[in-house]
Amino acid sequence: TRLMQVASWLLLQRAANSGEMTRDQVASEKSKVRLDTASAHDEAAGWAELPEDFLDLVTRSLRLQALVRRMDEEIYGSSALVDMQPMARRLNPVSDQISLLNTAFARG
Repeated sequence: TRLMQVASWLLLQRAANSGEMTRDQVASEKSKVRLDTASAHDEAAGWAELPEDFLDLVTRSLRLQALVRRMDEEIYGSSALVDMQPMARRLNPVSDQISLLNTAFARG
């Protein structure tokens, strides 16, 4: 989910930079992107038993997410990370990402 959120954010930036979407369209779609997804802590039960390659992927995805969050703050300001969506909207982040990807590629 974390990587899908980052990919969606990057696609929105590309659409904005290429002029495929207006600033208002980007803002509307960006509100669906979550750059603050939670992750299990390395002290969680069973964490040490996970494959090393998987743990490396989790670590790298967290670093990438942090980088994108910093870029988002630089571009849109720190208030951009405040989630104003109702709780019901947050129940299925995968569905949100599929919808966002469909929107991003619909103009292609």
